[in-house]
Amino acid sequence: KKIEKRDHLLKELSHSAQRVEDLIKEEMDKIKGELTLLSGIKTFKGKSKVEGRSYFIDKRR
Repeated sequence: KKIEKRDHLLKELSHSAQRVEDLIKEEMDKIKGELTLLSGIKTFKGKSKVEGRSYFIDKRR
């Protein structure tokens, strides 16, 4: 009887663990999407900065 109860608990645990993993995966995907968006904005800003710098160098010549 005790062993049956333990098996049932283990099944419950592994099931909830799987749910937690799925939730974490979803959150990670969301975060990854946001990070991709942020790095996209960063590279866009970085490019304009670099272009601005080269513009100033050319102006001084």
